[in-house]
Formats: sequence, structure tokens, C-alpha cells
Amino acid sequence: MTARRKPATEHDCARDAIGRRTAVGKTGSAFAQTDTVNYGYNDRSEVMSGVAVNDATYNYGYSYDPIGNRLQSSLGQQTCDYTSNQLNQYTAVSCLPPAPAYDDDGNMREMPSTTGSWTLTWDTENRLISAESATARLEFQYDYMSRRVEKRTYSGTPGNWTMDQTILFLYDGWNLVCEFATTHDPQPTTHVRSYTWGLDLSQALQGAGGVGGLLASTIHDPQPTTYVATYDANGNVSEYLDASAATAAHYEYDPCGGLTVATGLRTDGFAHRFSTKSFDTPMGLCYYGRRYYSPSYGRWASRDSLEERGGIHLYALTANSPLQRYDALGEAVVVPVVPVLIVVGGSLAIEVAVRVVCVCRFQRCQEAYVRTPVSILIHFSGVFNAVGQTACNGPYTVRTKLWKDVRGDCHSAYVVLCLSVVSPGGGGLAGPGITGAGF
Repeated sequence: MTARRKPATEHDCARDAIGRRTAVGKTGSAFAQTDTVNYGYNDRSEVMSGVAVNDATYNYGYSYDPIGNRLQSSLGQQTCDYTSNQLNQYTAVSCLPPAPAYDDDGNMREMPSTTGSWTLTWDTENRLISAESATARLEFQYDYMSRRVEKRTYSGTPGNWTMDQTILFLYDGWNLVCEFATTHDPQPTTHVRSYTWGLDLSQALQGAGGVGGLLASTIHDPQPTTYVATYDANGNVSEYLDASAATAAHYEYDPCGGLTVATGLRTDGFAHRFSTKSFDTPMGLCYYGRRYYSPSYGRWASRDSLEERGGIHLYALTANSPLQRYDALGEAVVVPVVPVLIVVGGSLAIEVAVRVVCVCRFQRCQEAYVRTPVSILIHFSGVFNAVGQTACNGPYTVRTKLWKDVRGDCHSAYVVLCLSVVSPGGGGLAGPGITGAGF
């Protein structure tokens, strides 16, 4: 009998009554020590704290104003204060001087960071086309879908740049599949990386924008070497493992996606990390597709293209709740599924509420509804059948519904409804317990 190999990492999650992740137990050979991180929230479900039991350095705190701007963040005894204007833009961050600045379209123009102060330039479609610091410069080009198809890196000083490398990106939909690179134009382009994708958190190939869906990354250096990606509970890459299951790179994150631990011989070799999105190390931004996210600021570097129809705060990531929500491409917040048993009119039902904040027009709302049911029904087919057979004790049916709330947000729900009354008292909770089972 072959002994079971101990996994590199295991993440055991606990949730409260409304599905918020309250604790994550961390075990496995890749962790420096076994630990548990406890999370706290305010009444708007914004993450307020992340504190490890054993690691004294993992002690994060956050506070917000009523609309969701940070007032203060802390790491241990170190605090950082934030000042916002009436457009919800940060005008001062005490731990990241000098002051941030924005253009007339709400794009961050001056971005202080831990790697220096960056000047960001945006095109007329509010896409980032260049980022420049005192020692580095990056340039980007996009295709008609706003996918980033080229990245050029430079070294030197402002006004005296030397191009180091050009990287070309090839996609399948929004999932990156190949990278090609050259040091300068006369040199031939070489295949440097390729990516293999499977089902993401939506249980479809790209329903969640690839979050949690990267299976493997192959580095051609020059011979191809494939590394398998592993994840935590929210679609963040935890490890890359080689063919012998050895850890080539291990990553850990703070509650808002900032990198706290990076170990292994190839930690710099993989860009897909937090939320399975490509991280541009020099400037500290994650490329989501539609927008760039800053883990240091805990928000986007530009406004939501959906404007207020995507939420009242145009810069906040997942309404400051990234531990139980994810953003597919930088404009659609998805709340992972948590099934709840309810009694409706004396009948037992299970309603799976999947709130997809993707409203642009009702047609777009319908598109999300058409995409979602297939993956949901497949994912929960076993749950549906179990509920129908054991709880209904008779015929049942699966119903779907679609509606828009007063803010215009699109919602879809799936209900297993008993065709015969099974609740003796009617109303309230009934039937066997069904635990939360997010994507």
C-alpha cells in the first residue's frame, strides 16, 4: 500500500451564520508553522481584522468610513491613516508619501508605493498604458477587448530608458495561455511560458474570470518544466509544485491580497498569485483584465467602468470583503454560493442565491443568468437530488428566477421546491441541515 503524501498546504475554513469566513486553519509542509487566522467584520461585512494565533507578525486591522473608504489600517503596532475627498479618492496616505493624485477621469496618476512613487498614464478608454518610477518604466498595449497583449520593460532613469524586454500575451477568452518574449526588436521571439486552465470558482471554464482555475504553469527555460498550482479557500494561488511534488514557490497573503510570505526557489517565476491574477511586481498592481488592483491601497487604481451601477463605491474591491467574494475581471463582484434550507408556504426548499453584480443593461443581466445556471446546477446536482429525495419525500422540481433590485443589481436564484407539503408547522427552517458549499 502506498502511503498518502502529506499535502503542501491545507486550509480548513470556518464560517459564521451568514457565510462569512471567520477562521482559516493552516497546516502542511509549506507553512513555517501550523496556525489559525481569525477574521472579524463590521455590520456591512467589511473585513476589519485578520489575526494569527501563532504568528505574531500576522496582525492586520482596518477601519472604514460609512461609504467604504479606509480610515486607518494597521499591522501590529504600525498604523496608516487615510484621507479621502468627496470623490472617494485618497488624497493622503500617511504610510505611503507623497500624496496620490488622479486625472479628470478618476484614474490614479501619481501612485506612491513601497517600491517608490509611480507616474501612471492612461489612454482615452481608461486603460493603463505606462507606469514610470525613478528606476523603471513599463508600457502596455491592449486589443479590442481591452486584454493586455504587450508589455515592455525598461531600466534606467526618466528620459534615458533602455528597453530590456518585450512580452507578448496570447489568450483564450480572458485566460492567458501563452507568453512570448524578446530582448529587443532584431532578436527572434521565444516561447517563455504557457498556461493550462480548468474549471474556475464558478465550476465553468471562465465564469469567474479564471479565479481558482489555473491548473499548471509551464516555463520554457529552454526546456519546458511544468508546475501545478494549488490554492487556498478563495482562489488565491498558494503553491506551485514541480513533477516530484516539491514546492517551487509558496505564497501567503494578508486579508486584502498583499503578499506576506514568498518562499521557494522560483518565487519570482510566477505572476499568477492573488485571485489567480497576474501581479506586476515592479509597480505592485494586479492585472484583472478590466482594471488594476493595488493590494497596498486595498482598492482599484481606476473607477469602475459600470459606474454606480456596479456599486456605490467606484474604487472598492468586492465591497471590502475579499475573503468571501471575488471579482472576475475588475467590474463584476460575485458572492460565492451558500445554500440555505427554507420553508416556503409549508414546503421545504433550498434556495441558492448567487448575486452577480454585473449590471450594465438588462441584456447583460440576462447574459449572466444564462451563463450561471448550467454551472450551478451541475455543481449542486448532488445537493439538489439529496434534498429532493430525503426532505421532500416525494416529487420535487428545480425552479429558477431572475430579478433586478432597486439599485439595478442582477440576481439569480435556484430553488428545489417540494410538490407536496412536508413541513407540519409551516414556516421557519425545516429539514436536514445543508452546510455552505461555495464554488
